[in-house]
Amino acid sequence: MGKTAKVTTPAAPKSMDSVLAQMASGDLAGAMKRINSALKRQPTHPAWLMCAGACARELKKWDQAEHFLERLAVQTPSVFEVWLHLAMARCEQHKTTPAMNALLQALALQPQHAHTHYLMAGMFKQLGQAQHAQSAYLQALRCQADHPQASADLGLLWQEQGRFDAAETSYSLAVGLSPHNPVLAYNHALVLQHLHRFTEAEASYRRALALRPDFPEALSNLGALLVTLGRAQEAEQLLLALIQAHPELPPAHINLGNLWQDLGLLEQAEAAFRRALVLDAATATARFNLANLLVRTGRPQEAELQFRQAMSQAPEGEPLMAWNLSLLLLSLGRYDEAWALHEARYAENWPANHVRTTQPPQLPYPAWQGESLVGKRIVLVQEQGGGDQIQFVRYLPLLLAQGPAHVTLTCPEPLWPLFKQFESARVSVRTVSTLADLPAHDCWVLLMSLPLYLGTDSLARIPAAIPYLQPEPQRVQAWQACLPTAGKRVGLVWKGSAGHRNDHHRSLPNVSLLAPLWRVPGTAFVSLQKGQAEDQAMAPPACQPLVHLGSQVENFADSAAILSQLDLLICVDTAAAHLAGALGVPCWVLLPNVGTDWRWLHEREDSPWYPSLRLFRQGAQESWAEVIERVAVALADFVMTRK
Repeated sequence: MGKTAKVTTPAAPKSMDSVLAQMASGDLAGAMKRINSALKRQPTHPAWLMCAGACARELKKWDQAEHFLERLAVQTPSVFEVWLHLAMARCEQHKTTPAMNALLQALALQPQHAHTHYLMAGMFKQLGQAQHAQSAYLQALRCQADHPQASADLGLLWQEQGRFDAAETSYSLAVGLSPHNPVLAYNHALVLQHLHRFTEAEASYRRALALRPDFPEALSNLGALLVTLGRAQEAEQLLLALIQAHPELPPAHINLGNLWQDLGLLEQAEAAFRRALVLDAATATARFNLANLLVRTGRPQEAELQFRQAMSQAPEGEPLMAWNLSLLLLSLGRYDEAWALHEARYAENWPANHVRTTQPPQLPYPAWQGESLVGKRIVLVQEQGGGDQIQFVRYLPLLLAQGPAHVTLTCPEPLWPLFKQFESARVSVRTVSTLADLPAHDCWVLLMSLPLYLGTDSLARIPAAIPYLQPEPQRVQAWQACLPTAGKRVGLVWKGSAGHRNDHHRSLPNVSLLAPLWRVPGTAFVSLQKGQAEDQAMAPPACQPLVHLGSQVENFADSAAILSQLDLLICVDTAAAHLAGALGVPCWVLLPNVGTDWRWLHEREDSPWYPSLRLFRQGAQESWAEVIERVAVALADFVMTRK
């Protein structure tokens, strides 16, 4: 383990010079034969014992080296090199406790010896004592700032802990000290990629490849990085060439599968993932990616099997996989198992190379896990998007029924004017920005954990007291004058937030796609479009007159006041649909064929969460224009039957 310590031979006899020369020439077996002969004549001579230990280590006969050095340590306990060599022999045999004992003896003699601290750090790491290993690496660097192995291994330790900023600093130092090490350049590139420093990561991958042109892992990861950078054609060529040169490399097939999936080449992507599994059936990443592809292509039963097998194969990535499995089970309405798996979304051991969608709050009291709340104070913590919060705030009455003395509901600023209607003697509503300043509570719970702890184990047990939100009368009156006075008032939202992971599938590209709706007589259209596509709403085609109110909306309370005065909302999958459903306003939701959210289940046209909703699903080969034609026919019928 590590570099070879200097051989010190105190009071060496003249005959040893030729033996050392023989060792230096590489004739270790011949040298060992002469050493053993000398030890027969002088079995306790310290120089010959040291030479024997060093030669046995070079021959990788660690047990023999340990035997000679243990004998020497008894005779010369104050010689630093003896303990260092003995420690290294034990390290090579993974005898962690005896090795650490020898290292402690060495440090007692030379407490500032950097390499000894480095070896100690390696032992701590083998024992799983990461904090002690970190301290030992740092001590090695305090003793010798230019110790390349300590810098590199400390970087790796921090990388494994997900501390990418610290890892990058260590790797930068190590690369400067060992500029010709391709593995070091590769590891540095991985960390830079995690930090989204993509240009630097590409340069580091290419540096690793310049040092080792046939470095398949670096080529594979460079291909994945080029996909991230939008250089799909370049990435595809690189990965195909890599697979031709190294057809046995599963990561290359996985990265090519990911690229093809992003390009919509789903059959090719599936074949690539399956090829990776043929090469290595234990490749959990390939199995996990295949499972997600099977979800996307409408094969949930097959996907479930792949998710479960991936979870069993990669316990270090289990929270991410459990969370994905929970989303699949939620989409199938199998709430009895799904909600418990859904708790993985904020697990502490979330894999470091993936971003958690939910960050647990940093509060000095524990999470609630279903125990009695009688007489206690609990914080209800918001998470994810506005739609999620509107959907799950329905659980507040059930939470109050558990008998807490007080509930503090937190929410983002735009929701506070709407949620303040829940204020009472037992409920406070606060913005999430005040979370750190709240008075002491007994526990906290994430909003989307309530279905688990409040017993929603089936679709039939979804709390269905609709409406559970009410518009503010003063706001209703204020917005009334802005609305059309003739025809059925139909609200429209055709784009969601651009930051949503599935927005390129769920949002309509342009308001002009809604043109068929304008053919329906007796309708007046109101735009609630906010943010993305407001410019389209303010300057629609001449044949599509719109009353655009979205730009004037300041918060969800304004939206609720407008929605309560509409006859119908037609929208893509955004928070507006949840708000309409919570208010009991008729709402038609346009759902994409790809990435349909779990809460809309499969194939249904209704929602057990919101009775006032109707779902228009895009077919596998159906364009948005075809979906809108169906909506236009339904709208004509709606207007006729609602006169």
